[in-house]
Amino acid sequence: MLEVVRYPEMWPNSGEFEVDAALWRWTIDLDAGDVEENQLDDRGVEFPRVDDRRVGAAARYSVAVGSDSLVRYDLDRGTASEHRFGTAGLSGAPGEAVFAPSPGQSDESSGWYLTYVYDPVRDGSDLVIIDASDFDGQPVARVRLPRRVPHGFHGNWISE
Repeated sequence: MLEVVRYPEMWPNSGEFEVDAALWRWTIDLDAGDVEENQLDDRGVEFPRVDDRRVGAAARYSVAVGSDSLVRYDLDRGTASEHRFGTAGLSGAPGEAVFAPSPGQSDESSGWYLTYVYDPVRDGSDLVIIDASDFDGQPVARVRLPRRVPHGFHGNWISE
């Protein structure tokens, strides 16, 4: 199985970039040569990520970027929750979230999500850290950066 972001069409001719892709699951039957498609959500999202330790294996959580939120999908339960960035003095648009696991823990909800959030008012970004066990709660830390980090900046967490 693959969880993917699928666009209704690739690069529409409007000239505007809009997040109208949605999360889908592709179940591939190699013996039959078939692919079954199921749409998991209708929210516009991009840059889905799982705990890097789970890449290539079944993962419980996937976190994707919405227009002003991160959306965490519980792939086992078929549910989703959002962490919105329009509250508590933190506005703007987040970038791709990276999971930093708690040392010595294998649970996908034991750690932190790190994301850059662009604030258009000051034309700068913050590094925002969210406790994975309290995804809907307030960030545990916010580091104000002196410059904007462009959307599409990709990274990985390396513990050592």
